[in-house]
Amino acid sequence: SFNVLWHENRRAGIKIEGRESEIGYLGEINPLILADFDIHKRVAVFEFDLKELRRVSEIEKVYVPISKYPTVARDISMLVDKSVKVRNILDIIHKAGGKLVVDVELFDIFHKEGQNSFAFRIVFGSSERTLESKEVEETIERIVSELEKLNLTIRK
Repeated sequence: SFNVLWHENRRAGIKIEGRESEIGYLGEINPLILADFDIHKRVAVFEFDLKELRRVSEIEKVYVPISKYPTVARDISMLVDKSVKVRNILDIIHKAGGKLVVDVELFDIFHKEGQNSFAFRIVFGSSERTLESKEVEETIERIVSELEKLNLTIRK
């Protein structure tokens, strides 16, 4: 039975938001079951209903049409302290670039003396018109200005 397999106080059902029933379970195996197999350590496992998980994940697809206007890609390389997270850099690029930033890709990383070197390719575009070079350069300057608040060095 389900209740015999799992540790009484170390188990949880996994639910999808807005649904009543569980899609899976996570927790530790009952120590009495483990003893039957001569296992004397704690063992954690999880279980998912893969058919249900697949059905739900297929619902979440979003179609975005390809823009009829060209995009422009620019690369930015930087040296940052190891404490700076890539997620923080991505957030700043998206926020400072606004709606003109279509995509950001981290394409190069290397570590050097307590610092990380990151290189990002930023793709700029608009679904309404072709961007002018001046707009792209001003947006890059705004992004660099915001990034420099992290005490990083932009490599040229």
